[in-house]
Amino acid sequence: MRNELTPLATENLITWPTHEFEEILLACDPGEALKPDDPRHADLSPLRSGVGVRRLQNTLLQRKAPGKYHHCLLCGHRGSGKSTELLGLQQWANENGFLALWEQVDARFGMIDLDYSDLFLLAASMVDEGIGANERPLLVPKLRNILSWFHDITKEDEEIRQSEVGVEVGGQLGGTLPFSLGALFAKLTTGIKGTTKHTQKVRETIRRYPNALVNLTRDFLEEANRVVITEGHPKGLLLIFDNMDRYDPVQIDGILMRSSQQIQNMACHTVFTFPISLAYKPITGRVDYPTALLPMLALRSRKAGWKETVAASDYEEEQIDRVREMLARRVDLDTLFSSREDVRQMIRLSGGAVRDLIQLISLAATSTQEGDQITSEAVHIAVQELRGTYMRLLATTPQDYRCLANIAKRASVATAESNYAEAINRLLFNGCLLEYTEDGEPWYDIHPLLLETEELRHALRAA
Repeated sequence: MRNELTPLATENLITWPTHEFEEILLACDPGEALKPDDPRHADLSPLRSGVGVRRLQNTLLQRKAPGKYHHCLLCGHRGSGKSTELLGLQQWANENGFLALWEQVDARFGMIDLDYSDLFLLAASMVDEGIGANERPLLVPKLRNILSWFHDITKEDEEIRQSEVGVEVGGQLGGTLPFSLGALFAKLTTGIKGTTKHTQKVRETIRRYPNALVNLTRDFLEEANRVVITEGHPKGLLLIFDNMDRYDPVQIDGILMRSSQQIQNMACHTVFTFPISLAYKPITGRVDYPTALLPMLALRSRKAGWKETVAASDYEEEQIDRVREMLARRVDLDTLFSSREDVRQMIRLSGGAVRDLIQLISLAATSTQEGDQITSEAVHIAVQELRGTYMRLLATTPQDYRCLANIAKRASVATAESNYAEAINRLLFNGCLLEYTEDGEPWYDIHPLLLETEELRHALRAA
């Protein structure tokens, strides 16, 4: 079960913060979420005005009627630190009466055309693996029911019966293999990622019987809830579906909005990550789930304007110091950087996006030509490279620069152009616009990496 991040093979050999140049990439991996007990972990809630997962905690502690469950959303930019926060939520939940299981949806499925039926299969698999359902007599019949249904809907297809998926089901029902939805799910999702023909046929077949899958999974989860409650988890199961915000917003709207009635039948507490662009511009309609927003780390005031360069612009130096302290948990900054100002400039340029900041350090480390320190030249190269990534996102939509320019000037964009709403939606999704919270109210600003591009400077002059 993927409820614990795989520890580094070398973790017992490294003491954080590292003083070694060769260990910078281990200390600063942009794709690594940190568990709460990781020495590199830092409480960043003061930089988010105290909002974020605390709202989810308060929601989950509210009692529900028997047979009813909390289904919540956490939205925020990719790279804002959601996975690290959700691992913290998992630990908090386990300490407060839940049995919490965490999963990265994209790690299981890849970037497929996701459907709500996929989440029901994943939920059943998470619980099966997480609590060892095949070792609990009350749950074994529920497992058999799901496997028998799966076998019945696919038994007429010879190709599926002879596939790894079919052989696994036959072996489990035939008694030669132990009951395990996890084993079946692993074979199914391996094929899904590889887009093999038979796994596509299996998924198409499952989607023809969604109500049966929902009912069988609900039956299994209800019994699993009763089991874990009797075993000392009075608030029951909590499933955390991470990284769903990485999928196309149209897909996620289809799963969580258009199929919300089906999601409400998932018989356990759940938290789903959610694209921030859908929070601003829902496709189907109003978002009816309890929702928490994880804003970027606020490094500037809402009232602060932009000057010609990032270095000349106004920042909250105390906030910069807080982020620097976070980095100092990972690497010895004074030893591994040739200039203290380079570190502060990278923090400013990150816009409070944790992943972008970590990526800048990683890029700078790999751009250093020689020596055992990150040089100012390497930092410059890293900035140019990451800036180029964002500029490519804007290459085909010059109107987006006009929208960014108005926001940078703190001008209203509501009536500037009729289709600015679409531009804002797009810019939030790709991270060129970043959301913050100040005095309890959300606001957004341009990504600082874009300020010094000629395209945005031209748009600013025109605005």
